[in-house]
Amino acid sequence: MKEENKKTNPKSNVILEIREEFKRHTTALMEHMTKEVKTVAEGHGILVKRLDRVESKVDKIESDLSGVKSELNTISMAVMDTNQRVKSIENKIDNHETRIKKIEEKIFV
Repeated sequence: MKEENKKTNPKSNVILEIREEFKRHTTALMEHMTKEVKTVAEGHGILVKRLDRVESKVDKIESDLSGVKSELNTISMAVMDTNQRVKSIENKIDNHETRIKKIEEKIFV
């Protein structure tokens, strides 16, 4: 008699309808959330690929920069050597000027 009572009881029917509606609504929400999570996961995958490319480029730049630093050290050493040679030549020129002045003084006096 309880089963017959449930089937014919309007409150029971309303509760069953509410449960079914809740299930449909919950299922729809879960499907929507699943799609959204997949979208976020795809976006994450794209970002990971981009970061990998950026990291690769940064590694290449660091490698190139290391080479540039080495070349800059070589150039710096060459410039210092050239400066020393120029100073040596300037000293020789000063000595020659002094000697020429002395010779001129002796000749033109």
